[in-house]
Amino acid sequence: MPQVKKYQVRVWGGPDGFSSEGRARIQLSDGSTALGWIYFHAEGTSIPNDTKRANGQINMHLPSAMLESVIDLLRNESPLFFTYAWNHGVLTTGSEEIGEGE
Repeated sequence: MPQVKKYQVRVWGGPDGFSSEGRARIQLSDGSTALGWIYFHAEGTSIPNDTKRANGQINMHLPSAMLESVIDLLRNESPLFFTYAWNHGVLTTGSEEIGEGE
């Protein structure tokens, strides 16, 4: 499973955000190569299905309400992995011990 080493957040203003890309986007990379993107869509808009491109990059789609939770996960958990399973993008932690004190 590809490990996330870096991320970049973009947030768009205006009445519609940035067309089909929604209100915000997080790019995830392994440090040198983009693993994929998580797109955040405004409430009340249609959320597209997650996809995996031919080159292995993943497009994951979530409601805007989840942006803060995903950023919190990226800031505070390690290791993190980004994969595609059962037709869904998956951002997951590694196996962790209970009560690590994080």
